[in-house]
Amino acid sequence: MGVAMETRLILTTLGIFLLGCSETQYVSYDDGRPTDQIMVRAVEFEVFPTLYEAPPNCVIVLKPLVEPGLQQFSLPVERAFSRYLSEKVSRVVDGAKRDTIARQMALDLSQKSDLGHLADEPNCGAVLISRIVGPGDTFLLLWSRVQIGIEGQLIRISDGATLWRARHVTGRSDGGLSISPIGIAVDAISSASLVNDKDVTASVADDGVRRLMGTRPNPF
Repeated sequence: MGVAMETRLILTTLGIFLLGCSETQYVSYDDGRPTDQIMVRAVEFEVFPTLYEAPPNCVIVLKPLVEPGLQQFSLPVERAFSRYLSEKVSRVVDGAKRDTIARQMALDLSQKSDLGHLADEPNCGAVLISRIVGPGDTFLLLWSRVQIGIEGQLIRISDGATLWRARHVTGRSDGGLSISPIGIAVDAISSASLVNDKDVTASVADDGVRRLMGTRPNPF
């Protein structure tokens, strides 16, 4: 391993360690930069006055928009939003209910008009849309990281008004910079195990959504 790579690994591991010791920061939403460039421990959010004008008592959770290579995070993120939303509103139309209604009514949820028809059936006034961005998995033999950016936005169906939005970058890392043969072997195994562990995928998604939902007023 070259000196440049060793230096990069040392700096990366040190950065992850320092970030792990810091507390999550809740800050105002900044439109001036993309989600994958916000600080790892920062949760950016904005609550709009429209939320208090007519707080929704029912929310439909839509499938997340997902960047290529991150499809494994889609269902865990969707389920996490449904679970945490149920603590905020009286009724949540989760993925299973949403797809059943859409199938029964022959709706195409990529069409705005069909989305309005979907809302009529359970009498819901808002939808939760989300997006998942990279980098996803990073594997460097002795160190690996699973990291994603999650965006969430609550939209009023009747006029398309934004009620709330938030975003956060969350992740896990494992491995190290051992110099002994045994330590190197252990780090390599730990690093490989992280990126192949489905429980890590679900945990990363849950952590990210939980922090996002912590910025939502309760009750609406």
